[in-house]
Amino acid sequence: MGHVAGILRREVTLNMTAFHLSTTGADRERWISLLDALPNGSRDIHFHPDYMRIYERTYPDQTAHLLVYEGTGGTICKPIVSKGIPGTDYCDISSVYGYGGPLTIGSPTEDDLGRFDDAVQASATSLGAISEFCLLHPLLGDAQKVLLSSNEPVTYRKEVVVVDLSQSLGEIWRRIEDRQRKAALAARKAGLVVRASDLSEADIARFQVMYLKTMENVGARAFWHFPDDYFHNCAAALGFDGTSLFHAEKDGEVAASVFHIHMYDTVYYHFSCSDPDSRQLNATSLLLLDSLIWAKGAGYRWFHLGGGRTDGEDPLFTFKRAFSGETKPLFSTQRILDTQTYDTLTAATKQREASALGQPRETSFFPRYRLQT
Repeated sequence: MGHVAGILRREVTLNMTAFHLSTTGADRERWISLLDALPNGSRDIHFHPDYMRIYERTYPDQTAHLLVYEGTGGTICKPIVSKGIPGTDYCDISSVYGYGGPLTIGSPTEDDLGRFDDAVQASATSLGAISEFCLLHPLLGDAQKVLLSSNEPVTYRKEVVVVDLSQSLGEIWRRIEDRQRKAALAARKAGLVVRASDLSEADIARFQVMYLKTMENVGARAFWHFPDDYFHNCAAALGFDGTSLFHAEKDGEVAASVFHIHMYDTVYYHFSCSDPDSRQLNATSLLLLDSLIWAKGAGYRWFHLGGGRTDGEDPLFTFKRAFSGETKPLFSTQRILDTQTYDTLTAATKQREASALGQPRETSFFPRYRLQT
């Protein structure tokens, strides 16, 4: 990654008020101070350098940055991850796993927004980035959309499920579908007990093993088979304040587990897994019910369950929605930053597909050159 090395603190030549920060040292402290200056409701774990550091530790080809533009009316920030493109000196940029998008402090002017986009383009060039993809944060509604440039079209992707924890526990209980209330109560009656993990190396390793077995059992694609150090990196980066692992146990044996991350106002149902021989115990239903009770008691505002495996109705989405019924729309943006290089790499990918499959795949996947044969 020749274009990426040594550029984390390179000032963008367009304007000396535009710069990007790394996740460590003095940059990290400055990054956090900018997050602290955001208005209430705009701070989120996905924008925090410690969360983004997880992916730098897990994937050697990824580097996190906070792009910043200090304008006349306010400051605009955008957390991104640059990812090296194998076999090239190029990369692409995207939001971190989860969500991203622009954030503002103060009231940037239209001129500030235009200059910020110019600064993003200049930073992308310095990084050697040829495309950009971003998932906007569903809890920020239209606030992020108004900060986008005209060359960043917004696409609706799907619905994600959230629980409003400002409601009373009684109202949260009433909004859970009857079948899931009964399932959770049946699990408790059958003797299942929910236990909080001590986040020891051994306990996280056990979760990792069960998680990978669950992914194999459901036929999840390779993307969801995280490296062995991923959950360890989550716990190391976020600690007890930002990570919770709960187990549903019967007679001392783990029937299911759920891994949450949390910071500021929101708890995220990050990943879960279960023992296939214990599915009839409804352990995951009990874990989610107790997680809601715990998150409410801890003072969080939102419990984010996420979406399904597709952009429509599927069993995972149906299961999650049964615990709330409230959804938020998820939007994305994407754009090509270097058309010539993008087309060259895409043509090479299609040629490999033609050799392996007889013809290139029909797909809307972006960036197209990333699609695996």
